[in-house]
Amino acid sequence: MKRLALIMFCLSLYLPTSPSSQIIQQLATRLQSYTTLHMRFEQIYSSLTVSQPQREKGQLYYQKPGLMRWEYTSEEKRVYLIKDNLLWEYLPEENQLVIYDLTSKDFNQTLLSLLSGKLALENNYQLSLLPPTGTNFYRLHLKPLQEESEYEQIEIEVSRKNWLIHRVVFLDWAGNKTEFIFKDIKINRPLSTDIFQLKLPPDIEIIDYRKK
Repeated sequence: MKRLALIMFCLSLYLPTSPSSQIIQQLATRLQSYTTLHMRFEQIYSSLTVSQPQREKGQLYYQKPGLMRWEYTSEEKRVYLIKDNLLWEYLPEENQLVIYDLTSKDFNQTLLSLLSGKLALENNYQLSLLPPTGTNFYRLHLKPLQEESEYEQIEIEVSRKNWLIHRVVFLDWAGNKTEFIFKDIKINRPLSTDIFQLKLPPDIEIIDYRKK
């Protein structure tokens, strides 16, 4: 469920003037400037109970207002398709399709909201600017204002050149860390409608968790 919660993922921002708020305003403008997004991603999950981080890779496609496809191409292949307020989880090796209702309170949609420009950071987080790791990126620290938030803190890395998000790190209350690194980011390029469709075998097992 945590993996699914993380798949649900960027910003709709407005803050008073300060170094961090100026960056956020620039980022918000950038997030509103594109209608499509395509990039490669690397996901790194580090847990206190696992000795080695778990690494996975894949492709991410997004089209406003609410279409998103995460396609994992590592050893454990799978597809997450977000469409019509539903999450379709396709597990080809298990010949299984699981359908979830995104309107359920069980789902955390932080990452989806972040990438789609729908998350009002000023209403949900205490924001601060972190020391940069290099000259190419800004680093923002987000601390949730609500105690019931799934994450203790979030870190966002933004390109100084194009104001796109290149890295997001989620740290939960148990000390587990999930990191997303985005590469080869392409914006406003036409995406085929087939990308947001699933080609399923006729004998697939369907598990439907939608509200009845």
